[in-house]
Amino acid sequence: MHSTAVTIPLFSYLYPMRVTVIMPVYNKAPYLKEAIDSILGQTYTDFELLLIDDCSTDDSLGIMQGYNDPRIRLEQNEQNLGPGGTMNKAIQMAQGEYLVRLDADDWSPNNRIEVQVAYMDVHPEVGVCSGQVQCFGADNNVWNYPLTNDEAQASFLFTVPICQGASIIRKSVLVDHNINYGDVSQYIGEDRVLWFKLRTVTQFGNVPEIVLHYRRGEQNIAHDERFNRKEIRDNVFRFFFNELGIEVSDEELQLHHFVTKDFDYGLTATNVQKFKVWLERLRAINSERHLFPTKNFEQYLNKAWDSLFYKLPPYGSALVNAYFNCSKQKKREHVTYYRKYRINRLLGRAK
Repeated sequence: MHSTAVTIPLFSYLYPMRVTVIMPVYNKAPYLKEAIDSILGQTYTDFELLLIDDCSTDDSLGIMQGYNDPRIRLEQNEQNLGPGGTMNKAIQMAQGEYLVRLDADDWSPNNRIEVQVAYMDVHPEVGVCSGQVQCFGADNNVWNYPLTNDEAQASFLFTVPICQGASIIRKSVLVDHNINYGDVSQYIGEDRVLWFKLRTVTQFGNVPEIVLHYRRGEQNIAHDERFNRKEIRDNVFRFFFNELGIEVSDEELQLHHFVTKDFDYGLTATNVQKFKVWLERLRAINSERHLFPTKNFEQYLNKAWDSLFYKLPPYGSALVNAYFNCSKQKKREHVTYYRKYRINRLLGRAK
């Protein structure tokens, strides 16, 4: 039997330990113990758990203070910094070669760190990695993330290539390139900004295993009424386009939200046509400038257009006809779906 030697990068010896697990905490008392225990019970043992309380007003701090484990470091923010600001602080404090993130209302399988460290050790070209995610609570969907760097790199304008709560980051990549969460957004979308900054200095990857159980419910920060999610998403996408040197009008920016199935701008026949024009503009820009891997970018463009169809039937035949008129050909599955929808609506089984 032949063994494969693994070369450990020289910079790994600069860190006191292999892994720092970072858990920002803000008012997560009902779920916090489950999250902490899922880390303390890991099969991988060379880690510290850095808990940072972001000015919680519930019993989160008391729960953390109740632990007596030498692997835990507990820090309190003097003012609420949000997830992004807290992570910037944690990056400076972390002693590990790898930074593992876990949110305080989720939990990880007990082999998560072992699986991800093994992946990073044999892929020195990868600076950030996550994996597949099992949701629980409000739904039980599985969120799949791209396994290859090209697919991840091509996804930025359409979806999130890395799950923050399931991520592991090579700290040296952040330090060597002076990259942090910045100030575009500290509460929602801060992870997308970080991944975007990293895209030009490292590669991405995701393990095929489920490494995170993600709690879906009203406790998620996305439901926090303090924040205007639409405005934050606008800022994040505008940051992307500015960094790419792509000039976008306010109308194009609003149309781009259709890729995330956000139709606040108005799902009308005219906007369906304009969305197609916008996608074709992105296709032409990437063909000329090669901003993203061409094959994978084409796949995301096609998926964005293809998946839009299934949202249209409840809004009327005018939108469906506009979609068909903009398409090069009618897909059989779209025609079949629309026929079934109309039958179900006649029978009172669809809106």
